Amino acid sequence: MSELSIDAEAAPAGERDVAGLLLDVARRLGDSVSVHGVSTVIADAAPEVVGSDRSVVVLWDEAGEQFFMSATSRWPGELVDNLNAWVGTPDDSPDLKRIMQSGRPALLHEGSRSAWVDSLLNDFNITAFAVTPIMVNGRFMGLIAVHWAGSRAPRTLSTSCADRLTGLASMAGIALNGQLLLEDNEWSVGHDELTGLLNRNAFRRHAIEVLQDEPTAPVTVLACVIDRFDRVATVFAQDAIDSILREVSDRLRATVGDRAIIACYSGDEFLFMLPNTAQNAGDGVISRIKTQMALPFAVGNRDIHLDLLIGRAVSEGDGAADPLIVAQTLVTEAEADLRVRKNARPPVHINPPVDDELQLDADLRWAANNGEIVAAYQPQIDLASGRTVGVEALARWNHPKHGAISPAQFIPLAEANGTIVQIGRAMLAHACRDAAAWLRSGHRLVTSVNVSAVQLELDYCVPYVRALLEEFSLPPELLTIEITESGAVRDLSDAQDQLRALRNLGVGISIDDFGTGFSSLTQLNMLPVTELKIDMSFVQGIDGGGHHIVAGVVGFARGLELEVVAEGVETDRQLEVLRELGCDRGQGYLWSRPTDFQGVCVFLGDEL
Repeated sequence: MSELSIDAEAAPAGERDVAGLLLDVARRLGDSVSVHGVSTVIADAAPEVVGSDRSVVVLWDEAGEQFFMSATSRWPGELVDNLNAWVGTPDDSPDLKRIMQSGRPALLHEGSRSAWVDSLLNDFNITAFAVTPIMVNGRFMGLIAVHWAGSRAPRTLSTSCADRLTGLASMAGIALNGQLLLEDNEWSVGHDELTGLLNRNAFRRHAIEVLQDEPTAPVTVLACVIDRFDRVATVFAQDAIDSILREVSDRLRATVGDRAIIACYSGDEFLFMLPNTAQNAGDGVISRIKTQMALPFAVGNRDIHLDLLIGRAVSEGDGAADPLIVAQTLVTEAEADLRVRKNARPPVHINPPVDDELQLDADLRWAANNGEIVAAYQPQIDLASGRTVGVEALARWNHPKHGAISPAQFIPLAEANGTIVQIGRAMLAHACRDAAAWLRSGHRLVTSVNVSAVQLELDYCVPYVRALLEEFSLPPELLTIEITESGAVRDLSDAQDQLRALRNLGVGISIDDFGTGFSSLTQLNMLPVTELKIDMSFVQGIDGGGHHIVAGVVGFARGLELEVVAEGVETDRQLEVLRELGCDRGQGYLWSRPTDFQGVCVFLGDEL
């Protein structure tokens, strides 16, 4: 690296010519509307100002801590592609690092005794190059480099050349800084600062442009929200919350592709426009989004799980419609669909509440996928004979750290995060296997299994039950599917179809916690029910108002030729009244607490 000195070999333009050149550069910089435009003006002017053959403008990426090529001038075509692809770091380019730190121009040639310089001279067919830093208020922004190839290269950098390079760099710095500030301002006006996605206003502008460009093409708009994201705010600090939102945005951006328009319009809420995408294609996009969101998010030393609720609206493309009205309508309809889905999702009422629901959620996902949720059974007694005629299968979770977790805590969470599907399948398999084992030992027990309304909405339920009955050679009348009253009427059409198909297999259908769901008798009469279970709250209040409710339920069931089972029987008095009222079966602590398979075998043995 040479010192600055007067060098007669360098032949830049005269002072009068240089002044004219710099004035022209200033005018052209005033007309530039981008960082690349500013870089191009400087690169084009540099060879004229200092008398070189070629030049480049290299900018500094502060975030990535690397140099990248911004503009080139007078380079032959075979070298331009190599230049544009060049990216370097200060450690890769020690000579540039020294110039960057010194803030002064320098001349580099074969006498510089630098392997990095020698490689550039050979790779780009040059004999020397001068480099000057672009600085604004002490901030390093990049470099201007001028190169000698065909003409005679100077051995030292003259004071006049150094001054001219420094002056050009000053002009470049002012123009680049102004352009960056302008672009930053324009970017912030149209983008969400945290995620880098478009904001709502920019989304609308881009959506209108898409509809104007392709007025007859189908378009899908998705409105999304991170389900129950308020849980995150109760556990993590703001920097962790911001990190999660940025990762969600990155996953969404990577999933939907470059053609999609994505906006973050309210923290944890997002909008998508998918151009040229009809209903079926939108299904695939939603599936990919769900798959990406199902992957855990690493926060510190733990994983958390999140889900997106997604509302959708589709336009088949009406070329005569006003693009502004179409865009507004699509967003409104997608948001309305999202509200419907939010209202339809299972409520989560964990009782008692837990301090860290997110950790419980992660632990439950592990437990459901690794067989930690097991079945316990509570015997059901025929009240007339006193014999054990059935059992109810109950999900139990023995947490390795916290011990037994109440179903009142994990079942609502399982319905919300989707693990109820794995838990439900496991419980059905346990119940059918154990019922078949009791049958082989001579005990014909009807085994009841709770099935969530979430499961009834999935197509797998009926084929899975049929396969289990065949696998374990279990008579279908020894299996009863229990659903809560609220679950039975949540979506009557879907419940009817699934329950009728199960009943057609010969499986019993029981309405659990009857009397607590406020369903109409007409609705229940439309379902293929074989049994009603009286909620334990009425049984335990049987000496008060509960007596009349139990009597009413029994009378109602008799009219429909249904069996009646009383839950939560704990005293001889309750048993006596239930018998008087004509209740068929009972279960509760009066006979047995829930127990495992072997515990049931012992209980049955005591009857012999």
